[in-house]
Amino acid sequence: MNKVIKKHLEENYKTYLIFIIVFMLGMFIGIITLNHSNEEQKAAISTYINEFIDASKSSKVDYTEMLKSSISKNFKFIIITIILDLSMFRIVASNLMIGYKGFSLRIFNIKHNCSNWS
Repeated sequence: MNKVIKKHLEENYKTYLIFIIVFMLGMFIGIITLNHSNEEQKAAISTYINEFIDASKSSKVDYTEMLKSSISKNFKFIIITIILDLSMFRIVASNLMIGYKGFSLRIFNIKHNCSNWS
């Protein structure tokens, strides 16, 4: 099993490297976007994240409901990914989706960390 994984990584290291670079680029763009947002947008992001964190802390987590909610909220993203993966735009679409996820993740992490510091 270990040899199979090692062989796969050796054959596809360029793809993984590109995805990591695109993900990090998305994170960098997220940082720039958050730094150049006006106070109203920063307050909206802060409110959204704080409500999510408070809701997760205050009650027992229902993992089944969380999964259903996550799937329903990301349904359009999933459908677009499937359609683009079936087309000839697979590589470009995959990179854009990875960059978008990095962008979203970075904004969430920065805002979460900033709320913990204050």
